[in-house]
Amino acid sequence: MFEFKTAIHEIPALQLYSYYLVLFVLYLFFLRGVKLTTLSLTIMLLFNQGFLLLIDDQGVPVKILFIILVLVLLFKGRFSSINRKESRILIYSLLFMIMFFWNYIYSGVSLIWAAYQYYKYFMPIALYFGIKGLHLTMGQMNHYANLIIKLLWFQIVFSIVKLVIIGFRENIIGSVSNTGGGIGITMAVCGLIIYWLIKGKEFKGTDWWFVFGLIIIPIASNKRAIWLLYPIILVFLITHFISRKTLRKLSYAVLLLPVMFYLGLRLNPSFNPQRKIWGSFDPDFAVNFILSYTGVSEEKRESDLAQGRLGTAMAVISSVASRPLETNNLIGFPKARSGRLSYDSFDAEDFGMASGYITSGIVMMLLQHGWPATLFLILAYINMISTIPDRRTRNILLFFMLWDTFLYSGTVLNTTFHSMLFVLTVAVAQYKSQYVSDSQAADNTEQIPVALLGAR
Repeated sequence: MFEFKTAIHEIPALQLYSYYLVLFVLYLFFLRGVKLTTLSLTIMLLFNQGFLLLIDDQGVPVKILFIILVLVLLFKGRFSSINRKESRILIYSLLFMIMFFWNYIYSGVSLIWAAYQYYKYFMPIALYFGIKGLHLTMGQMNHYANLIIKLLWFQIVFSIVKLVIIGFRENIIGSVSNTGGGIGITMAVCGLIIYWLIKGKEFKGTDWWFVFGLIIIPIASNKRAIWLLYPIILVFLITHFISRKTLRKLSYAVLLLPVMFYLGLRLNPSFNPQRKIWGSFDPDFAVNFILSYTGVSEEKRESDLAQGRLGTAMAVISSVASRPLETNNLIGFPKARSGRLSYDSFDAEDFGMASGYITSGIVMMLLQHGWPATLFLILAYINMISTIPDRRTRNILLFFMLWDTFLYSGTVLNTTFHSMLFVLTVAVAQYKSQYVSDSQAADNTEQIPVALLGAR
């Protein structure tokens, strides 16, 4: 049960259906107080698409439902005006769209397939403007933020159920997905930021149960990065106000860091010599693995071809910068119908990197889309983040996005769930800093019962 298995290991059908049956029963007995609006249905679908993936593992029903819900949000919206930053989001998104489709035209791939792949870039931007057009009040946004937190509580419980029924596996995350454990990292980080915002930027007492419970989600999927990233994000958050009380809480957190470090090295098979859960505590082995994994170990640096996430990122960025006007660097390499690179026309060694090694998000973006489209997409999200009035929140979300893009998998900008949850986090952050007053409720188009408007 507690042997870790990656996403390439298929889950036995009986285990998978038993798992989702338990999840459904838990929802049936404990999920209460969800007011059905277009936005709440969108959030519910985002966190429960795993049930529909049992029907179609390609996710076609999920995509159709998301498109319908987000288009309804846009249709219901009232867009009297958009500010300069939001205009730039639209402009950069449109420029990215032009470059994205041009690659498919140049590659001779049907635009129908291009539109199918463009879905993951359209949905988060459409969701962002759909939420803006609703003119939600603070009470309404509190309702949606608390709905996200409630669903994350379920994901924590589901992760524990997963450990009992299925064990440590990378390819199933709560009720969200049956493939790819990286979702757990985005859930943990975005959930932590949203919780911090709705708690008035201060964690007290029992709040810490949720704060530390969140890391169960990526741990159950054996994600290594969470052991390094989560403490950094947490320290950024709890040092928002420097006072005696904050310093005391920070000292408690510092005392817990060695415990997290110890558990991280023993619970993650990649960080111990035995390559198993609860292997020996060997910091030197863990450090060597991290350096090798990122491609900056002495052994990897001596190689003529770059390896690892950071090593390949540096190699590809340098290669593209030296030949910016080459066709493949401008619009990306030809794609297959799946949206992936057509390896018949791409040779990793031409970019100074070894083939077959894991890369960072920026590498795949540059190779798939070219540097102009990559730049436009990053600028669209930077401008989205810049709409948050609070500087601390802006900086934390910007740090997470850039870390994921340049040093990790790049899923925040390139995968539907990650992007949509990130957009929801930005929306909550906007409202917790500056929001529509309740006196304007008559103008909003996403009505929630009046009793909820007082829940501040």
